[in-house]
Amino acid sequence: LDEIDYLLTKKQTVLYNFFDWPLRASTEGAGSRLVVIGISNTINLPDRLQKSVESRMGSNRCIFQSYKVDDIVKILKTRLAERSALSVFDEGAITFAARKTAVLSGDIRKAFQICKGAAEYVMIQLQSKSSGRTERVVSISDVQKVSREMFSSVMTSAVARATSYE
Repeated sequence: LDEIDYLLTKKQTVLYNFFDWPLRASTEGAGSRLVVIGISNTINLPDRLQKSVESRMGSNRCIFQSYKVDDIVKILKTRLAERSALSVFDEGAITFAARKTAVLSGDIRKAFQICKGAAEYVMIQLQSKSSGRTERVVSISDVQKVSREMFSSVMTSAVARATSYE
């Protein structure tokens, strides 16, 4: 089960039942075996589990490193080339998206979201008569704008826009 860290709740009932399945399978059927694999994007998930849930988990852990900048650049270029969209992105825009992703999470899905958002932003700008934009290439500034919106929280935005009295 992927993204099990999103199933972490106060009572942890879902995770308890999920990790309890192998024990149930072995006691209910002769020779039955069930293996469950939980995938988490947080390395400290076992530390955040209740003892009852942790006791159901095996001790085998496989820790994968986050993507590095070069890896993300290569993946982005490959994906964009597959969709004949590589020429739409400035080289610097791809590198910036990769660097931003590597620093904040290393999650390649964030890099895809940034690139998609930047491309959509450029399309909106091109369709808007008032923007005056004519360039059809996604630039670093487009990626910066989108990533700023993606990674800044509502609270950070509120504090940044507040007056000194608020």
